[in-house]
Amino acid sequence: MKLRIATLLAWLLTAWPATPRSVEVLEIHPSAQKPVITVLKDGAPQPGATLAVLTNDGKAKLTLTTDSRGTVKLPHLHPGIYRLSASTSPTLGAALCLQFFAAHQQNPGEFTMELRVQPPPLPSFEEQLAAAGASPVSVSGRTFSGTVFDPLGTGIPRVFISIYKQSSGVAAHPHKIRSDKDGRFSVTPSPGRYSAVFSAPGFAVQFLTFEIARGAAENPVTVKLNFGGVTESVAVAAKNENR
Repeated sequence: MKLRIATLLAWLLTAWPATPRSVEVLEIHPSAQKPVITVLKDGAPQPGATLAVLTNDGKAKLTLTTDSRGTVKLPHLHPGIYRLSASTSPTLGAALCLQFFAAHQQNPGEFTMELRVQPPPLPSFEEQLAAAGASPVSVSGRTFSGTVFDPLGTGIPRVFISIYKQSSGVAAHPHKIRSDKDGRFSVTPSPGRYSAVFSAPGFAVQFLTFEIARGAAENPVTVKLNFGGVTESVAVAAKNENR
């Protein structure tokens, strides 16, 4: 019987604000306690590689370093599922999921982790918000109103819109609204510069900088969301059993 189990490894961000989601599927390998892990690059052992061990809910458990043979022996761990992350630089890494059981086994397991070039990390929400705040004002008016469309020109209903006053930073609680069934929205914050974050399931997040000024004319804005990212950052795995 070949068993593949899945795990949920991720940090779930709230829908306010939202960031693109990345999906990672990992196979979980049953393991005896105190397995030996060998970190390789192009088949060659990698001494001095960093091996981080995380719990199933993403909490850091411990960090180890491979010896001159590129190996490291894990200590005894409580039964459960763990994720191992090996790296020698920010651009080279490997991941492995192991499940430890309560039953004692005589022979420790042996696993290899082959380092591969990793894609550059996506900018954090804070970085994206800061970049939006540094960009020129897209629209000025006495209210912030408009319509959110998809690439086909159809209004998107129930879009999440988080509005941050630029002097307050990301730590401040944003003002939150949603578009109506036709994609329309309207809000009248106090005068000042703001960054708005538009997000909806199945669409890439859109940032927009606007300014509210007393006495200014109405200036509705058209916001287009592209198909792509969704609103949470989560890693998933599936469960399959072949008998």
